[in-house]
Amino acid sequence: MEDHEAKLGAFFRHIRKRRGLKIRDVSAGISETTLSRFERGQIDLTISKLAPAMEAAEMDPADVLMRPNQAKAAFDVALRSVHDALVRGNKAMATAALHNYRFATDNMYLPLRPFNLMILETWTESIKFPTIYLSDANQDEVVSFLERDDDWHHFEYMLYAELVYFMDEHHSKRAFRIMVRSFAKRQHPENDRQAYQMALMNAIMRPIETGDLEFAGEIMKMIDGMKLSPIDIFTNYRRELCRCAFAFKQNGGEEQREILQNLLGSLDFLGSPQLAASDMLWLKRCGVEFK
Repeated sequence: MEDHEAKLGAFFRHIRKRRGLKIRDVSAGISETTLSRFERGQIDLTISKLAPAMEAAEMDPADVLMRPNQAKAAFDVALRSVHDALVRGNKAMATAALHNYRFATDNMYLPLRPFNLMILETWTESIKFPTIYLSDANQDEVVSFLERDDDWHHFEYMLYAELVYFMDEHHSKRAFRIMVRSFAKRQHPENDRQAYQMALMNAIMRPIETGDLEFAGEIMKMIDGMKLSPIDIFTNYRRELCRCAFAFKQNGGEEQREILQNLLGSLDFLGSPQLAASDMLWLKRCGVEFK
Protein backbone atom coordinates (compact mmCIF):
# COMPACT_ATOMS: atom_id res chain seq x y z
CA MET A 1 0.00 0.00 0.00
CA GLU A 2 1.38 3.38 -0.93
CA ASP A 3 2.04 6.28 1.41
CA HIS A 4 -1.29 8.09 1.30
CA GLU A 5 -0.36 11.18 3.29
CA ALA A 6 -0.53 13.17 0.06
CA LYS A 7 -2.05 10.58 -2.27
CA LEU A 8 -5.78 10.28 -1.64
CA GLY A 9 -6.31 9.05 -5.17
CA ALA A 10 -3.90 6.17 -4.59
CA PHE A 11 -5.67 5.35 -1.31
CA PHE A 12 -9.05 5.33 -3.08
CA ARG A 13 -7.64 3.03 -5.78
CA HIS A 14 -6.13 0.72 -3.19
CA ILE A 15 -9.41 0.24 -1.30
CA ARG A 16 -11.36 -0.16 -4.55
CA LYS A 17 -9.03 -2.91 -5.74
CA ARG A 18 -9.03 -4.64 -2.36
CA ARG A 19 -12.82 -4.88 -2.65
CA GLY A 20 -12.60 -6.38 -6.11
CA LEU A 21 -14.25 -3.38 -7.80
CA LYS A 22 -13.47 -1.96 -11.23
CA ILE A 23 -13.52 1.76 -11.98
CA ARG A 24 -16.80 1.37 -13.86
CA ASP A 25 -18.34 -0.12 -10.70
CA VAL A 26 -17.73 3.05 -8.68
CA SER A 27 -17.83 5.84 -11.26
CA ALA A 28 -21.22 7.11 -10.08
CA GLY A 29 -21.61 10.79 -10.87
CA ILE A 30 -18.17 11.01 -12.43
CA SER A 31 -16.57 9.74 -15.60
CA GLU A 32 -14.29 6.71 -15.56
CA THR A 33 -11.54 8.79 -17.19
CA THR A 34 -11.73 11.46 -14.49
CA LEU A 35 -11.73 8.91 -11.70
CA SER A 36 -8.79 7.09 -13.27
CA ARG A 37 -6.80 10.34 -13.47
CA PHE A 38 -7.65 11.05 -9.82
CA GLU A 39 -6.41 7.62 -8.76
CA ARG A 40 -3.13 8.15 -10.61
CA GLY A 41 -2.59 11.50 -8.87
CA GLN A 42 -2.97 13.55 -12.06
CA ILE A 43 -5.88 15.64 -10.75
CA ASP A 44 -7.54 16.47 -7.44
CA LEU A 45 -11.24 16.07 -6.71
CA THR A 46 -13.39 17.77 -4.11
CA ILE A 47 -15.14 15.57 -1.58
CA SER A 48 -18.51 16.60 -3.03
CA LYS A 49 -17.47 15.35 -6.48
CA LEU A 50 -15.95 12.19 -5.05
CA ALA A 51 -18.85 11.43 -2.68
CA PRO A 52 -20.95 9.33 -5.13
CA ALA A 53 -17.92 7.20 -6.01
CA MET A 54 -17.09 6.72 -2.32
CA GLU A 55 -20.68 5.69 -1.66
CA ALA A 56 -20.57 3.21 -4.55
CA ALA A 57 -17.35 1.75 -3.10
CA GLU A 58 -18.92 1.70 0.39
CA MET A 59 -16.22 3.98 1.77
CA ASP A 60 -16.69 6.27 4.73
CA PRO A 61 -15.48 9.80 3.80
CA ALA A 62 -13.86 10.00 7.24
CA ASP A 63 -11.70 7.05 6.24
CA VAL A 64 -10.29 8.94 3.26
CA LEU A 65 -9.84 12.19 5.18
CA MET A 66 -8.55 10.99 8.55
CA ARG A 67 -6.43 7.95 7.73
CA PRO A 68 -3.56 9.83 6.07
CA ASN A 69 -2.51 11.69 9.21
CA GLN A 70 -3.88 10.79 12.59
CA ALA A 71 -4.17 7.01 12.22
CA LYS A 72 -0.83 6.54 10.45
CA ALA A 73 0.98 8.60 13.05
CA ALA A 74 -0.72 6.69 15.88
CA PHE A 75 0.35 3.36 14.42
CA ASP A 76 3.95 4.46 13.78
CA VAL A 77 4.28 5.63 17.40
CA ALA A 78 2.70 2.43 18.75
CA LEU A 79 4.91 0.16 16.64
CA ARG A 80 8.10 1.93 17.74
CA SER A 81 7.01 1.63 21.36
CA VAL A 82 6.15 -2.05 21.03
CA HIS A 83 9.51 -2.82 19.40
CA ASP A 84 11.26 -0.87 22.13
CA ALA A 85 9.30 -2.80 24.76
CA LEU A 86 10.25 -6.06 23.06
CA VAL A 87 14.01 -5.56 23.39
CA ARG A 88 13.46 -4.51 27.02
CA GLY A 89 11.17 -7.43 27.76
CA ASN A 90 8.60 -4.97 29.10
CA LYS A 91 5.12 -6.26 28.29
CA ALA A 92 3.38 -3.51 30.28
CA MET A 93 5.01 -0.89 28.07
CA ALA A 94 3.89 -2.71 24.92
CA THR A 95 0.36 -3.19 26.26
CA ALA A 96 0.11 0.53 26.95
CA ALA A 97 1.22 1.36 23.40
CA LEU A 98 -1.34 -1.07 22.00
CA HIS A 99 -4.08 0.50 24.13
CA ASN A 100 -3.12 4.00 22.99
CA TYR A 101 -3.32 3.03 19.31
CA ARG A 102 -6.65 1.28 19.78
CA PHE A 103 -8.07 4.30 21.64
CA ALA A 104 -6.75 6.82 19.07
CA THR A 105 -8.38 4.97 16.16
CA ASP A 106 -11.42 3.47 17.85
CA ASN A 107 -13.98 5.68 16.12
CA MET A 108 -12.43 5.50 12.64
CA TYR A 109 -13.39 3.10 9.89
CA LEU A 110 -9.94 2.03 8.71
CA PRO A 111 -9.62 -0.96 6.36
CA LEU A 112 -6.05 -1.65 7.47
CA ARG A 113 -6.65 -1.23 11.20
CA PRO A 114 -7.25 -4.98 11.83
CA PHE A 115 -3.80 -5.74 10.39
CA ASN A 116 -2.18 -2.97 12.44
CA LEU A 117 -3.80 -4.38 15.56
CA MET A 118 -2.71 -7.90 14.61
CA ILE A 119 0.91 -6.71 14.40
CA LEU A 120 0.83 -4.84 17.71
CA GLU A 121 -1.03 -7.58 19.56
CA THR A 122 1.23 -10.36 18.26
CA TRP A 123 4.48 -8.61 19.11
CA THR A 124 3.12 -7.68 22.54
CA GLU A 125 2.19 -11.30 23.27
CA SER A 126 5.57 -12.51 21.99
CA ILE A 127 7.36 -10.71 24.83
CA LYS A 128 6.22 -13.52 27.11
CA PHE A 129 5.83 -16.23 24.46
CA PRO A 130 8.51 -15.53 21.81
CA THR A 131 7.84 -18.60 19.63
CA ILE A 132 4.07 -18.20 19.27
CA TYR A 133 2.31 -18.63 15.95
CA LEU A 134 -0.63 -16.68 14.57
CA SER A 135 -3.90 -18.56 14.45
CA ASP A 136 -4.68 -20.30 11.16
CA ALA A 137 -7.51 -17.81 10.58
CA ASN A 138 -5.18 -14.83 11.00
CA GLN A 139 -2.51 -16.38 8.78
CA ASP A 140 -5.08 -17.07 6.07
CA GLU A 141 -6.33 -13.48 6.36
CA VAL A 142 -2.83 -12.03 5.95
CA VAL A 143 -1.91 -14.23 2.99
CA SER A 144 -5.25 -13.58 1.31
CA PHE A 145 -4.69 -9.82 1.72
CA LEU A 146 -1.20 -10.07 0.22
CA GLU A 147 -2.41 -12.20 -2.71
CA ARG A 148 -4.98 -9.65 -3.84
CA ASP A 149 -2.47 -7.15 -5.17
CA ASP A 150 0.72 -7.90 -7.13
CA ASP A 151 1.70 -4.23 -7.01
CA TRP A 152 3.06 -4.23 -3.45
CA HIS A 153 3.94 -1.02 -1.65
CA HIS A 154 5.37 -0.15 1.73
CA PHE A 155 2.45 -1.40 3.80
CA GLU A 156 2.51 -4.88 2.31
CA TYR A 157 6.25 -5.26 2.86
CA MET A 158 5.91 -3.96 6.41
CA LEU A 159 2.98 -6.29 7.15
CA TYR A 160 4.91 -9.32 5.91
CA ALA A 161 8.08 -8.28 7.74
CA GLU A 162 6.25 -7.80 11.03
CA LEU A 163 4.28 -11.05 10.94
CA VAL A 164 6.34 -13.58 8.97
CA TYR A 165 8.15 -14.86 12.07
CA PHE A 166 4.78 -15.82 13.54
CA MET A 167 3.59 -17.72 10.45
CA ASP A 168 3.93 -21.46 9.99
CA GLU A 169 6.01 -22.99 7.20
CA HIS A 170 3.14 -23.28 4.72
CA HIS A 171 1.87 -19.71 5.10
CA SER A 172 5.29 -18.06 5.34
CA LYS A 173 6.56 -19.72 2.16
CA ARG A 174 3.37 -18.90 0.29
CA ALA A 175 3.56 -15.23 1.26
CA PHE A 176 7.29 -15.17 0.54
CA ARG A 177 6.77 -16.33 -3.06
CA ILE A 178 4.14 -13.63 -3.58
CA MET A 179 6.44 -10.95 -2.17
CA VAL A 180 9.44 -11.93 -4.31
CA ARG A 181 7.34 -11.97 -7.48
CA SER A 182 5.91 -8.57 -6.67
CA PHE A 183 9.30 -7.02 -5.96
CA ALA A 184 10.75 -8.34 -9.23
CA LYS A 185 8.02 -6.69 -11.29
CA ARG A 186 8.95 -3.04 -10.89
CA GLN A 187 11.40 -0.41 -9.74
CA HIS A 188 10.90 0.60 -6.13
CA PRO A 189 11.32 3.85 -4.24
CA GLU A 190 13.89 3.77 -1.45
CA ASN A 191 11.44 3.19 1.42
CA ASP A 192 9.90 0.19 -0.38
CA ARG A 193 13.34 -1.26 -1.08
CA GLN A 194 14.33 -0.90 2.58
CA ALA A 195 11.08 -2.50 3.70
CA TYR A 196 11.74 -5.41 1.32
CA GLN A 197 15.23 -5.89 2.73
CA MET A 198 13.89 -5.97 6.27
CA ALA A 199 11.21 -8.44 5.19
CA LEU A 200 13.90 -10.78 3.84
CA MET A 201 15.92 -10.62 7.03
CA ASN A 202 12.86 -11.28 9.16
CA ALA A 203 11.75 -14.09 6.85
CA ILE A 204 14.92 -16.08 7.43
CA MET A 205 14.72 -16.10 11.24
CA ARG A 206 12.17 -18.88 11.78
CA PRO A 207 13.63 -21.23 9.11
CA ILE A 208 17.07 -20.89 10.74
CA GLU A 209 15.54 -21.50 14.14
CA THR A 210 13.57 -24.57 13.05
CA GLY A 211 16.36 -25.99 10.87
CA ASP A 212 14.64 -25.54 7.51
CA LEU A 213 18.01 -24.90 5.89
CA GLU A 214 16.85 -25.32 2.31
CA PHE A 215 14.38 -22.45 2.61
CA ALA A 216 16.81 -20.43 4.75
CA GLY A 217 19.47 -20.91 2.07
CA GLU A 218 17.13 -19.59 -0.61
CA ILE A 219 16.47 -16.46 1.43
CA MET A 220 20.16 -16.10 2.36
CA LYS A 221 21.14 -15.86 -1.31
CA MET A 222 18.78 -12.90 -1.69
CA ILE A 223 20.08 -11.28 1.48
CA ASP A 224 23.68 -11.68 0.30
CA GLY A 225 22.72 -10.01 -2.97
CA MET A 226 21.40 -6.87 -1.28
CA LYS A 227 23.30 -3.67 -1.98
CA LEU A 228 23.76 -1.89 1.32
CA SER A 229 25.43 1.39 2.14
CA PRO A 230 28.47 0.91 4.41
CA ILE A 231 27.09 3.61 6.71
CA ASP A 232 23.84 1.69 7.23
CA ILE A 233 25.20 0.09 10.39
CA PHE A 234 22.04 -1.60 11.64
CA THR A 235 21.09 -3.24 8.33
CA ASN A 236 24.67 -4.43 7.79
CA TYR A 237 24.69 -5.84 11.31
CA ARG A 238 21.38 -7.61 10.72
CA ARG A 239 22.62 -9.14 7.47
CA GLU A 240 25.81 -10.38 9.14
CA LEU A 241 23.79 -11.84 12.01
CA CYS A 242 21.61 -13.77 9.57
CA ARG A 243 24.64 -14.96 7.60
CA CYS A 244 26.53 -16.17 10.69
CA ALA A 245 23.49 -17.83 12.28
CA PHE A 246 22.79 -19.66 9.02
CA ALA A 247 26.43 -20.78 8.80
CA PHE A 248 26.28 -22.01 12.40
CA LYS A 249 23.20 -24.13 11.66
CA GLN A 250 24.98 -25.57 8.64
CA ASN A 251 28.34 -26.29 10.25
CA GLY A 252 28.19 -25.57 13.98
CA GLY A 253 31.48 -25.37 15.80
CA GLU A 254 33.36 -23.07 18.12
CA GLU A 255 34.51 -20.68 15.38
CA GLN A 256 31.00 -19.71 14.30
CA ARG A 257 29.91 -19.34 17.93
CA GLU A 258 32.77 -16.93 18.61
CA ILE A 259 31.96 -14.90 15.50
CA LEU A 260 28.35 -14.53 16.68
CA GLN A 261 29.43 -13.58 20.18
CA ASN A 262 31.78 -10.92 18.80
CA LEU A 263 29.00 -9.62 16.57
CA LEU A 264 26.69 -9.19 19.56
CA GLY A 265 29.55 -7.55 21.44
CA SER A 266 30.00 -5.00 18.68
CA LEU A 267 26.32 -4.10 18.88
CA ASP A 268 26.65 -3.71 22.64
CA PHE A 269 29.66 -1.44 22.08
CA LEU A 270 27.63 0.70 19.66
CA GLY A 271 25.13 1.44 22.41
CA SER A 272 22.43 -1.17 21.82
CA PRO A 273 22.92 -3.65 24.68
CA GLN A 274 19.21 -4.42 24.94
CA LEU A 275 18.95 -5.29 21.25
CA ALA A 276 22.06 -7.46 21.61
CA ALA A 277 20.41 -9.25 24.54
CA SER A 278 17.24 -9.78 22.49
CA ASP A 279 19.22 -11.20 19.56
CA MET A 280 21.13 -13.46 21.95
CA LEU A 281 17.84 -15.00 23.11
CA TRP A 282 16.95 -15.71 19.47
CA LEU A 283 20.36 -17.28 18.83
CA LYS A 284 19.92 -19.50 21.87
CA ARG A 285 16.63 -20.71 20.37
CA CYS A 286 18.68 -21.49 17.26
CA GLY A 287 20.94 -23.72 19.36
CA VAL A 288 23.87 -21.33 19.83
CA GLU A 289 25.27 -21.69 23.35
CA PHE A 290 27.33 -18.79 24.67
CA LYS A 291 29.94 -18.97 27.40
